[in-house]
Amino acid sequence: MLLFVLLLGLAPLLLFKYSHFAVSNLIAPVGISFFTFQALGYFIDVYRKKISPEKNLFRYAAFVSFFPTIVSGPINRADSLLAQMKREEGIRFSEDNLKRGLMKALYGAFIKLVIADRLAVLTDTVFGSYRAYGGLILFFAAICYTIQIYCDFSSYSLMAVGVSEMLGYHVVENFKAPYFAESIQEFWRRWHISLSTWFRDYVYISMGGNRCSGVRRNLNLFVTFLVSGLWHGANWTFVFWGGLHGIYQIVGNVTKPFRCAWIKRLGIREDCFSFRFGKRLLVFLCVAFAWIFFRMDTITDAFIYIGRMFTRPEIWDLFQGEIYLLGLNKLQMDILGPAFFLFLAVDYMKYKKEIDIDEFLLRQNFPFRCLFITGMFLYTFVFGMYGPEFNAQDFIYFHF
Repeated sequence: MLLFVLLLGLAPLLLFKYSHFAVSNLIAPVGISFFTFQALGYFIDVYRKKISPEKNLFRYAAFVSFFPTIVSGPINRADSLLAQMKREEGIRFSEDNLKRGLMKALYGAFIKLVIADRLAVLTDTVFGSYRAYGGLILFFAAICYTIQIYCDFSSYSLMAVGVSEMLGYHVVENFKAPYFAESIQEFWRRWHISLSTWFRDYVYISMGGNRCSGVRRNLNLFVTFLVSGLWHGANWTFVFWGGLHGIYQIVGNVTKPFRCAWIKRLGIREDCFSFRFGKRLLVFLCVAFAWIFFRMDTITDAFIYIGRMFTRPEIWDLFQGEIYLLGLNKLQMDILGPAFFLFLAVDYMKYKKEIDIDEFLLRQNFPFRCLFITGMFLYTFVFGMYGPEFNAQDFIYFHF
């Protein structure tokens, strides 16, 4: 019965997302990947007896099609969101929830309209004509895309969480400062949490997880990341991106005893700033490298892009004004500076103190809170990338 229900639930996703004929001739339902996974998680949890079957069809439909998260997540679990819908006291309006939700939604709009959409102009320019640029420009564009995709998707998640909170619902947090991670494993505990935990619980653990030999465990890990890559789309670039992250983790697992032994033998301090910064930088560069495959249309293009990065460095390009010929002029680049500084500060606070921007602001005095929110709103309103002369950027994850 479970296999039948899972196949039934996967059928629309396979039809609309992976059938070339269907994609070419029909319109895929909005958010099909996310609400399919939400429904499949419910089926499996019922099968595992983690939750009781929901007997109210309308409540179940409301859970699967919860509108703040239906397009691009976060992917909610039935034992959390559906349980909130079944509360006897119901959902009541709360001034505190309204304030917190508005702050999160405003900050989400800020990093989307000011940072992500502005960086999209630069990355589209370089990635679209990558053969015309030298290695340093290509490296710079890859770093910009690494920041863009994070700001783009985390902004949607923040707005979805904010709108849900205004309605009185608490949905799962999706990002926890992933670019401060000190390992690929930690990165995936902080990046797109609802999806990564979904694959962990329903794919990786179902194949045996850690309850098997080391070789089988690494194989389970690799297959899980391949499936994760395929979920993003029927393109080998996504499969390669997922497989690359699987290889990262396998290499990390296999080499860990040797790395620990050499660190101990050389007397290297692991608790100092330089060591931890080095690990974060290495993880960030590995993630940025993998994003190149995610961004390109074909694997061939990705390898040519990477090859030009290392064979044609042209290190003076960024220092001769060419940076202002990548779609953004000097004023546009200057606007990014303060916005990126605020984004970095908020993420560091989240990593170090484990508090969101709404919690931070509510702890401050009222005048500071008003000044901060007003300033962020004006910065978004004045410098946001929208208007009749701007080609609005979709959220990147709307395509998945």
